[in-house]
Amino acid sequence: SHADLIVSKFVNGFPDGSNLIKSEVDIVSLYIDQIHPEDQGLKLAKDNNIPVFPSIRGCLTLTSPPSGHWPTSPDWKEGNLSVDGVLIVGEHGDYSGNERQRRMYPRRYFFEQVCGVIATSGKTIPIFSDKHLSYDWNDALWMYERAKFLKIPFMAGSSLPVVNRNPVLEHPLGTKIEESLVLGHFNSYLYGLDSYGFHGLEAMQCMVERRVGGETGIAAVQCIEGDEIWKAASKGLWPRALADEAERVVGKKDFGEMENNCQNPALFILEYTDGFRAYTLMLDAHVKGFAYAAKVNGDIVST
Repeated sequence: SHADLIVSKFVNGFPDGSNLIKSEVDIVSLYIDQIHPEDQGLKLAKDNNIPVFPSIRGCLTLTSPPSGHWPTSPDWKEGNLSVDGVLIVGEHGDYSGNERQRRMYPRRYFFEQVCGVIATSGKTIPIFSDKHLSYDWNDALWMYERAKFLKIPFMAGSSLPVVNRNPVLEHPLGTKIEESLVLGHFNSYLYGLDSYGFHGLEAMQCMVERRVGGETGIAAVQCIEGDEIWKAASKGLWPRALADEAERVVGKKDFGEMENNCQNPALFILEYTDGFRAYTLMLDAHVKGFAYAAKVNGDIVST
């Protein structure tokens, strides 16, 4: 799960290809919204003496609710903000989907609860929210504006930038990247591309933002689906050679060709304001995993 990918690294260390980099952050409390029958969070907390609280408020104030009625019990304590930062992981779980094939994870609700404690504490702390801000643009905008109003250092993104890379590859700042491509997979169930596609885009972004000149922003995005992807490749509209290299290093893959094994793949073509172009190819079959390939100074590098 996403909580395991992120929180466990803060507890156990971050892989760098051969060793674990010890975290310099202490996880001092946890709130778990839903407990799965095979949940690992409670064991992780118990093994590392991390208290689990029944509310986000309690998790941030390190205050357990009283035995009486909440919050009218005479011994109710509102508590004070008692942590130095917050990790919000709003995926996975048993949450509804909508007609736009989006899983309605409670990221805004979690963020709003955290902001409530911050706003009444007189203290500002940083927040990291896993993946995109929300399934709904208005909620995402509200989160941005709320963080700006409260002067909260706010960051969000995929877990892929901090997973193990094999082979290890990190472009030095200022690398002259000519073009790049991420190859990824998504489960073909409903909402699959919405969930996995973001990972592919973030895996791309964490690499290409290190290019010469730094990040400049996106000018245009195009999405091609199905067999039109392979027709576009034959016309030279995207670099098939980079896809083949990414396929080579991805590890788990099926026998045969990707165009024959996939039913409804998707290709995102990203055009940046500095003229740089990048591609994220998401396959609903053929591979299991993510890989990155780029052309740098005429040579292809990959991980």
